[in-house]
Amino acid sequence: MANVDVYTSFSYAYLSRARILAQSLRRSNPDWRIWAVLVDRPPENLTDSSWRHDFDVILDPEILFPDWKAFIFKHDIVEACTAVKGRALQHILASGAEKVVYLDPDIAVFHSLEHIERKLDTASVILTPHQVAPNSLDADFKDNELVSLMYGIYNLGFIAVKNDKTGNAVASWWNDCLYRACYDQIEDGIFTDQKYCDLIPCLFDNVHIERRPGYNVASWNISNRNVRILRNGSISVNDDLLRFYHFTKINSDGEGMTQRFAAGNYAVFEIWNWYKRQLRALEVPGVPSRYWHYSELDDGTIIPKSVRMFFRNNLTRMAFENPFSTSRDSFASTFRISGRDKFGKSIKVPAEHKVACVIHAYYPELLSEILSELARYRGGLKLFLTTPADKAGAVHAALAGYKFDAEVIVSPNHGRDVLPFLSVLDRIDDEEFSLILKLHTKRSTHLDNGEKWRRELLACFIQPEELEAALRIFDDRPDVGILGPDGHYVSLDGYMGGNEAGVNALKKQMGVGDVRNSNLGFVAGSIFMARPAALQALKELGLKATDFEEEASQIDGTLAHAVERAWTFSACARLLKVATKPITTRTQELVVQGSPLVAYDFAPRSHEVAED
Repeated sequence: MANVDVYTSFSYAYLSRARILAQSLRRSNPDWRIWAVLVDRPPENLTDSSWRHDFDVILDPEILFPDWKAFIFKHDIVEACTAVKGRALQHILASGAEKVVYLDPDIAVFHSLEHIERKLDTASVILTPHQVAPNSLDADFKDNELVSLMYGIYNLGFIAVKNDKTGNAVASWWNDCLYRACYDQIEDGIFTDQKYCDLIPCLFDNVHIERRPGYNVASWNISNRNVRILRNGSISVNDDLLRFYHFTKINSDGEGMTQRFAAGNYAVFEIWNWYKRQLRALEVPGVPSRYWHYSELDDGTIIPKSVRMFFRNNLTRMAFENPFSTSRDSFASTFRISGRDKFGKSIKVPAEHKVACVIHAYYPELLSEILSELARYRGGLKLFLTTPADKAGAVHAALAGYKFDAEVIVSPNHGRDVLPFLSVLDRIDDEEFSLILKLHTKRSTHLDNGEKWRRELLACFIQPEELEAALRIFDDRPDVGILGPDGHYVSLDGYMGGNEAGVNALKKQMGVGDVRNSNLGFVAGSIFMARPAALQALKELGLKATDFEEEASQIDGTLAHAVERAWTFSACARLLKVATKPITTRTQELVVQGSPLVAYDFAPRSHEVAED
């Protein structure tokens, strides 16, 4: 018998899954050599190395790509783990393997795959289709046949290749495809590594399509597969043994599809429950949930997929060996300053800080506490005050005793302080103003501690020494886009309230729908300081008065409440973070914090936050 090498490609977040694959394969085909292609770097707190014994070879794909960092930056985690499969296949074939099998990490093997090994004696390539039997019901047809046409006829959770002329030609062609474009762009006819393989039977000879029902059982074909657990402990699928099961998207879409298509097939749910128990048993301490080293810049800033797409769609302008770097003149530092539209162009940056202070004055009687402090500030400052028409006189009267450079803008009390603020952003030239300070005369009459809330929020910025401390933070930390008061940056997961749908819609419109809420927060109370760049993505949505609900004393669930939470994602779109400063730096050391609170005195939690 020829030697068989099996490889799988994954990140540390999928380590427990890959261990299940490896251990199940050891039981079914103990003589096969198992490769782990780890598209990741280890988490800081990972000290357990016992998991390494589950694999014969651990391959770092970086050694296969001279331009690794620029290459990996173009891809999200799914794209990255599939983009390396072609080159890894070539590497394993070149190492002397006679037969190579790829299996996704979320697969478990239940019976021997010796049939595949024998089939490679005559075939050069083996593929398994998503569908091997037609579906007659409309709903099943839409979820199976039509989806297969979109995402690929064959499921690339499995491919087997022989080390012959055709096998090497397939590996070379596949690698070239994946190097050029291994993206999740079904609108362009591409779905990672998978859709290309529709062409393999057309382009190459000696390709075997494995249609036996025991191979690659999954949610997309379970409607036509009858799974049974036999008395002797073996598992059958129709008239075959269950060779391997593909547990795609467990605890999410895949499980929902399985429940729908396998209803009444209790053996399937027994298998899923076994798999979940194995996941818990083989979990490796020190690997955070959803961890991926390449999800962040080297300063910890999240990289949205929209930024990766901008990078890969403009490669001729990207002479950056390491786009993860945040050093001077790096891709990240350039993007933070210029964004997409002005990338690579000369940008005029204010030589000295000038602050555009936007104050929504719905309660003009509270203006004096703000104006009296700001009047002592000696740096560049201009006030933009928004107020309803019936309060404009009171606002002008409050300003009369001071010598501010100020504009009063009549704005209906619609969209709370948010819509007036958005309308003023169009007046603020980022070549004149380096920073924007957002304030408002906040009462929060629905709270017993509303006055304390307002005073804490305002105290962080309106006193000259605190405003100067904030400017120093922005000078020292180019990664900070929004700065809020310490103690008022709260967990998005814990304080989403009735705003999740609204926030998700705004995220999608800003091109950061892939950025998860976990470990992120927002500045409660909507008083903060920001770089104009951090607010640009929300500003560009062009939200209008008609988009906002009529004022009815709402305390949650409006577009204004969603926008309050979405500023964080606007910053993400520009590779910037939200951080906080101490409310008063006279008694506290100036330390920038970035972790959101999970307990907050001024708002009720919407639900408990699960710990990683």
